[in-house]
Amino acid sequence: MLPLTGIPIYARALVRTVYPEDCPLCENRLKSWETGICGPCSGRLAILPRPGCAVCSRPLPPFSRLRVCGDCLDEKRWLERNWSLYAYNDAMKTLLHQIKFEGKRPLINLFAEALAGFADAGELPAFDSAVPVPLDEKRLRERGFNQSEVLASLLAAGLELPVRRSLKKIRATPPQSSLNRKKRLENLSGSFSVAEPARVQGKRVLLVDDIYTTGATANECARTLLAAGARSVHCFTLVRAGHPEETAA
Repeated sequence: MLPLTGIPIYARALVRTVYPEDCPLCENRLKSWETGICGPCSGRLAILPRPGCAVCSRPLPPFSRLRVCGDCLDEKRWLERNWSLYAYNDAMKTLLHQIKFEGKRPLINLFAEALAGFADAGELPAFDSAVPVPLDEKRLRERGFNQSEVLASLLAAGLELPVRRSLKKIRATPPQSSLNRKKRLENLSGSFSVAEPARVQGKRVLLVDDIYTTGATANECARTLLAAGARSVHCFTLVRAGHPEETAA
């Protein structure tokens, strides 16, 4: 059932009488004025602290004079910049797992308002298109949707950008969440291709994904797009894991 956003409270109360809904985190019954997640649990979704790394948005130590984290200084980055909204914690891990592995696609709508606000904030430069990070065909069939494409559609609506499926996953790979940092960086090499290269040549691309941990996925996608002639590649991810060795959803 879709979160009851935009519905008058009296109508919402009536719907909830017939179709009661539980909070996906605490499993308590939602009240008529709550949409998708209960009030206490909504406070568990942590906005990413700022300032962070000027390249990947990774949180920096308090009072640090650095603008770029050590990983971005040490490793080759094809990606110009990543922006993220939320920190990775237990609550976010649970929601992402339910979305991606339990078929609860409507939970993505919990973030629609935050994505619209981010689009309106004017923090992003101009882009020509939003490009979701693709799934391989087997995983897409199993899941039934690509969560990155849904996020791209929500964000692109606020930015007035077209969503282009410019990338294809041409090689199935083990989930990044099952690998350590070194293996993550090796896992995706050569696993993406560009569909219709003419549509990315000379274009400023905003890549969209659900989570950024080591940046291996975004970096390989950026490398592939640049090799096909893209002018620049930036990235937006809903969640930024605070440390590269964290286990991502």
